[in-house]
Parts: sequence; C-alpha cells; structure tokens
Amino acid sequence: PRARGRGAAYADGDTVLNLTTVDNDVVVLYAQWSAHSYTVQFDPNGGVGSMPDQPMTFGTAANLDPNAFPLAGYDFTGWNTQPDGNGTSYADGDSVQDLTTVDNGVVVLYAQWDPWMYTILFLPNNSAATGNMPNQCLVYDAPQPLDPIAYDVTGYHFTHWCTTASGSGGTDYQDGETVNLLLSHNGAVKRLFAQWAPNTYTVHFDPNGGTGGPMPDHGLTYDMADTLTPNVFTRQNYSFNGWNTQPDGLGTPYADGASVMNLTTGQGDVVILYAQWTAATYTVVFDPH
Repeated sequence: PRARGRGAAYADGDTVLNLTTVDNDVVVLYAQWSAHSYTVQFDPNGGVGSMPDQPMTFGTAANLDPNAFPLAGYDFTGWNTQPDGNGTSYADGDSVQDLTTVDNGVVVLYAQWDPWMYTILFLPNNSAATGNMPNQCLVYDAPQPLDPIAYDVTGYHFTHWCTTASGSGGTDYQDGETVNLLLSHNGAVKRLFAQWAPNTYTVHFDPNGGTGGPMPDHGLTYDMADTLTPNVFTRQNYSFNGWNTQPDGLGTPYADGASVMNLTTGQGDVVILYAQWTAATYTVVFDPH
C-alpha cells in the first residue's frame, strides 16, 4: 500500500488475510479520501428561461456558467446566495471553490437584477414661459407620478404634456399622472413638451346709471383681438362717451366698438366695463321783450 493510493486498496471494514509474509512485520494502511461533489443551481429570481445545474468538486476551482436569464427592464448584476442579495455575492463567470462542504449538496445562486433608470425632461415649449423644472429620474416598472407643472405663461394655462412639441401625433400625459414603463432601455431620456391654451375671459357691460339693454356678456380669448359689442344703453339727458374699467372714469378707457385684446390675463376672469356718460348741455336765451 502507498500513501497516494497506488497500492492495494481495501474498503472500510474489509475482511483481510495475509497482508504480509514477514514475521512481526508492520503493514501501514493509508486512509484514502475522495473530494465531495456538489451541484450549483441557478435561480432566475424573476428572470425567464432556464440554466442547467453545474456540477462542482470540493477543492477544485471552476468558473460559474455565464448567466443565460433575461429580465426585461433590468440589468443582470451577478449572483447571490440569497434572493434579496444579502448573502454572498458572485460575479457572472466568477471562479469559485468550495461553496459547500456537504457531499452531494446543492448550492442555489439567485440572479440579482438592477432596474433600468430613465430620465424625463420637462420642456416649457413656449419662449415666454417662466419657472424651472428639474429633470425627473424614474425607475423601470415602478409607477411614479410626474412632477407637477412648474412653468407659467402669462395669459395661458397648461393643459397637458405631450411627446411632440406640436401636441399632435404624440402621446399625451396629464399633470401629475402616474406613469410606468415609458422607455425600453437603460439610461434613456424622454422629452415631454408642455401644451398651452390661451385663457378665455368675459367682458361684462355695466350701464353705470343707464337703462335699456340688456347687453350680453362678451367672451374673449387672450392674444386674440376682438371688437367690443356696440353700446345699447341709454341715459336721459346724457350722451354715451365710451367705456371705462372704473365707474368714475379714472381707469382704462375704451371707445364704443373698440378693438381690444388682453384685457386680463387670468383664466375665467371677468372684466367689467362701465358706461361713461356726458351730461347734455343746453343754452338759456334771455329775451328782453
């Protein structure tokens, strides 16, 4: 028998006879050892597909089989002995050794995934816009509300976001809408263009002491010129002298039927125009007769 196992072999507990012919000889039997074998199983941990088990031998280093699992919207980052990544980590194709001491044991390695990140750029889409909106970073497959609109355009109100500047042929998103899976690759950038509509407002005509009418309210749109409705009010012993934003005439004056634009900036505002009256004049003639 030899230490390297190249001599005569005996099983544990074998019945033996005549191991030597020499009187008082000593026969040394050397324990023989076989390395444990074990199996590495690859768990997709949310991924799809399959990978065959990989056999391993204790005391022998081997490279882990390369990952074959895909997961849409995620990047594979390696393996871990725990699904949540709180165990021992191994890189893809790592050289490993002695993952377990148990003969015929099974070591399960769980695929680890990082979700894709993408960025939303909020564009004001109007040269007169004020305010600022930082980019918003979103995580793939994690629903999140869009940041609320922080731009402002005088005389206009925000209606929605769109993936096209013109607002046609793209995808619309409402302010603060919860979105998910907007892009299909890691690090992508999505541009959303603010869409604006001109404010509408109403002109109300106040007779300011006059009678007659009534005069219906006149709807106007910001940045669009329009002609004021001609006056229909009358006042005995007075002549009509146009409109004014103040009853006493100390505000902004407008002629009857004037072309006006942008009398106010607010959506749904009401502008009151007060009729202005000039008292009739007459002459007293004194007859000497």
